[in-house]
Order: sequence, then structure tokens, then C-alpha cells
Amino acid sequence: DFREELLKTIDNAKKVGLQVSEGLLWRTFLDVDQRILDDLDEAEALAERMDAEDQLLVAKKEAKSIDLKTVDESSLQKVRDNLGSALERAKNIGISIEWDEKLLVPLERALAKVIQEKSDLSKALEAFSDSAQSASVEEGLEKLKEIRKNLNSVISRSQELGINTAENQVILGELTEKIEKAGEQNKAGSRLDKLRARIKDNLVKPHLKTLLILQKSFQSAIERSELAGLDVTHNEDLSSELATAIAVAREKADAERQLNIVRRKVDSISIGIESTAVKNVIEKLKAAMTL
Repeated sequence: DFREELLKTIDNAKKVGLQVSEGLLWRTFLDVDQRILDDLDEAEALAERMDAEDQLLVAKKEAKSIDLKTVDESSLQKVRDNLGSALERAKNIGISIEWDEKLLVPLERALAKVIQEKSDLSKALEAFSDSAQSASVEEGLEKLKEIRKNLNSVISRSQELGINTAENQVILGELTEKIEKAGEQNKAGSRLDKLRARIKDNLVKPHLKTLLILQKSFQSAIERSELAGLDVTHNEDLSSELATAIAVAREKADAERQLNIVRRKVDSISIGIESTAVKNVIEKLKAAMTL
């Protein structure tokens, strides 16, 4: 615009007969134009510097506020990249970054640590998941719980670091089912052991009613143990002993009932008998029935 205005002014001056030094005018124009360009460059450089300083300030603030102990890899990588980009931009336009560069050190260390931890966790996930899959109920409740504890701990930390643990959680669920089964086996086995001990104690001095109650409980405990997957074949001998003891106790009880009937009849006969000899015979008979 200024160039066109200058050309028009020179042309008008010539038309009215004025002497115009075009060279001087052009030099003046170029000087003004250059100054304008220089001012623009200076303003752009200043704006670029201020913008770079603001970017660096934000990146530094972000780097200082982040919790290196709990941050995940992607967030840490973003903070590190933002600071690195801001430092590079500042350096390219002449801003001193000697002290600010030191902020990169803890970020890069933390990032390397997270990457290494993720690698270690991935290996641990695979190892503990394999252990969980191969574990059997026969290994026992405590062993299974220990495997679950380890796997659960690794899964929790892996989730914090953004590792996909969907398959591992399925395996954890299957392991929990094994633990529940092992727990049921423990309870059933413990119940069975206690009943075995009680039965053996009662076989020494058998009592029919007690033996019948124990037999019913023992059979129920055996069935529960079978459902839990326990081998109960070793209980067959004791079951047989118990059945025999019950049969003997039942015969004894029947005999005692019959004796009591006879005893009552003898007692009724002895009423009114005056003979000492007969009474002695009756007493001996009653004593014999007691034996």
C-alpha cells in the first residue's frame, strides 16, 4: 500500500513540473520498509520467546507436581515428552535451560523404572497364572491360598500400571473355586475325623442309642466327604465295626428287656410266699438274671 502511494505521489509531482529524486525516495521507502520488517521480526521473536517461556513454565510445573511413585506409564511419558519439547524449543531460541534440564533426570529414571516393572509384572503374571492353572485341590487349602494371594497382588499392581489382566482374572476366579472346594474338603474331613474318634471311644462301652446316633452322623459325614471329592474307602472297616457293635448292642438290649420282663414276673410271684427256702431260691434266680 505504501509502495503504491509512493509511486502515485512521484507521478503527480512530475505532472506539475516538480523535480523529484526517485532514487532518494526509493531509498527512503526501502529504509522504512526494512525498519518495519525488522520491527515485525523483533516482535515475532519476542512473542516466540514469551510463548516458549510460558510453555517451559507449564511443563516444569507439571513435572514438579507429578507423583513419581503412583503415576502410570502413559501419564509419565506425556509429562516427560512435554518437558523435553519445551526444553528443546527454549534452547533453540536462546533461553538458558541448564538448570531446567535437570528436571528430566528423575522423570526418565521413573519412566525406566515403570517400564522395567511392567516387564517384571508381565513375567510374574504369566508365572503365577500358570501356577494357579496347574494347582489342584489336593495341594491343600493353605498352598492354594498362598498362590491366590500372590496372583491377586500381581494383578492389582498390574492394573495400576495399565496392564491388561482380563485373562488373569478369569484364572483367579477358577483358583477361587478350587479354594472353596479345598475348604469344603477340610471341613468334611475334619468332621469325619472327629466322628471316627467318637465312634472308637463308644465302641469300648457300647450304648445302642448313642451308637445309632453316631451311625447316622457318620453316614452323613461320609456322603458329604464324597461330594467334596475325598476318598472315603478307608471308613468302610469302621462302618462295619459300628454296624456289628449296633447289632450286638441291640441283641443285648433285647435280652435285657426279656430279663426285665421275667424279673418282674418273679417279683410278682414272690409276693405272699412265706417259705424261706422258696424265697432263697427266688433271690438266687434274680441274682442269676442280673449276671
